[in-house]
Amino acid sequence: MTAACIHTVIPLIELFRTLAARSAPQLHVMHILDEAVFARIRHRGRLDREDSERLRSHVQAALDAGAGAVLVTCSTLSPCVEDLPVDVRPRVLKIDDVLMREAVARGERTLIAATNFATLEPSRQTLLQAGAQEDPETVLIPDAFAAFQAGDLAEHDRLLLRGLLDLQQRPGTIVLAQASMARVTHQLPEDLRRRVLSSPELALKALTRFASDPPKSASPLARA
Repeated sequence: MTAACIHTVIPLIELFRTLAARSAPQLHVMHILDEAVFARIRHRGRLDREDSERLRSHVQAALDAGAGAVLVTCSTLSPCVEDLPVDVRPRVLKIDDVLMREAVARGERTLIAATNFATLEPSRQTLLQAGAQEDPETVLIPDAFAAFQAGDLAEHDRLLLRGLLDLQQRPGTIVLAQASMARVTHQLPEDLRRRVLSSPELALKALTRFASDPPKSASPLARA
């Protein structure tokens, strides 16, 4: 089985390589990295048609190389998946598709936490599309993403952990809006860790299912 991941930040390549080796050794995962598209989105402050075109070229390259399914690991870029051609869209999974379904299934109040401001609104929209009955609260954990981009993962983790611990008293489920945030979940207190949802493992399981039986027409969110 072959699948592909499209990333916009380097550390996620190693994260998904490690996850696949541990949880899905039967799956061969190709990785496509495009840091420039993410930098342009952040600089522009919004998505644009050129981002959808860029994503389409990456998806097509992955499919041409034999991928049965493709995972877009960037929550900020994920809305562009909806602009893909109808014959391609069913084979592409957003990083937070399954994550948001799981959050809705818990039936609790949901809080979305992010370190990148550009991720908050796409994540909120995905949660609502997944069936959330009320508008979620969103929280930005400042400075952690800047440390992440600078390669200072220790500082990123310290700031992120502090921010998540500050949310302990908030009720309900806490959704981590970016796959990069999952790296600290094992350091959370057990009671808080049970309330936190992150996307990488959930998305990899869905990607493995899609790669073994590529969807032809059904929405990935509906099948996940």
